Amino acid sequence: MNTAGNPGSFYYDQFSLDLAYSQPTYHIAFDVYTEDLIGSRNQFAMLMDFAQVSVLQLFNNGVLVPAGPFNPPVRSSYVDRTLMHVDVSVDIAANRAVTLLNGVLIGDGKITANVVPGDLKRVRFSLGLLSSSDPQDNRSNVAVDNIVVTNGFLVPEGGTSTLIIVSVIGLTFRRRNRG
Repeated sequence: MNTAGNPGSFYYDQFSLDLAYSQPTYHIAFDVYTEDLIGSRNQFAMLMDFAQVSVLQLFNNGVLVPAGPFNPPVRSSYVDRTLMHVDVSVDIAANRAVTLLNGVLIGDGKITANVVPGDLKRVRFSLGLLSSSDPQDNRSNVAVDNIVVTNGFLVPEGGTSTLIIVSVIGLTFRRRNRG
């Protein structure tokens, strides 16, 4: 995605995925790669179209703000020219969004002010200028790949790693006693 060659007031690129099914939960996963977004006048956003839009944003100063109205705002950071994997789990009934960046929890809170089942109509990915005062500032590129939207809610569990470690220790202990 880039804004090069876009006319007039359309200094943004955007595509969307329409969601035809009303599900109580959604899991949205995608990979994103930014090039020269930091320091430009652009920002990248993943928008979830509820009655009110919930936005995950990558700002041009290296700050990532997860989806959901957090007070105070939750912020993380990202680095240009680095592949990032984003997971956003949405529980509409609980009005909850959980956001992971490269498997690390960066946000867990309300989706938006008001949400009802069947309310998520579309997921949009957008790159655009924060200000249209300089339409020539279109040097940023953003690649989005491996988009997967399912009707699930994924939250990483610390217990899974503990279970794996305990299993490995148990197998090691068994081998020593047999030998």
